[in-house]
Amino acid sequence: MYKIKTGKFLDRLPFARVGQGFDAILIINGGQGFMMRPETSRLRRDASRLGRILPNGRSFVLLGYDPKPGDVSVSSIADDIADIIDNEFGGRCQLVGVSYGAVVAANVASRFQHRVSRLALVAGGYDFSPEGRHRLRRQAELARSGQSARLLQEFSSVFRRP
Repeated sequence: MYKIKTGKFLDRLPFARVGQGFDAILIINGGQGFMMRPETSRLRRDASRLGRILPNGRSFVLLGYDPKPGDVSVSSIADDIADIIDNEFGGRCQLVGVSYGAVVAANVASRFQHRVSRLALVAGGYDFSPEGRHRLRRQAELARSGQSARLLQEFSSVFRRP
């Protein structure tokens, strides 16, 4: 079993840290970025899963999303992550993005090249189309207004299309 420590970066971005080693990998989670309701229990569960597939003893930090974002954009999330890299990782780190986190990680790496020593994108792309960005904004609006059923319908149409 892995010891998992949870907390918040920038007083608002939830994280789960596994291990105490130097040069921890920063992993940007996927999935809940769309739900805007990151829960500690989910981060713990995801961190535990990642801990089983990474090399034994490898330290990492799994980053969630701001539960009450002021600006929902890949760029604003990337700005926050650049600040976290500066403040918590000594200005440079190995970065992994999973799913939606891969889109964010690619943005961080392209805009803040000096902060990323290595980059891995898992099950994600480098950006969304204009229509995709519009859909993401719409999903965020639905999430903020509590329209869960409509959010799930739109979410499914984007990511579960045959």
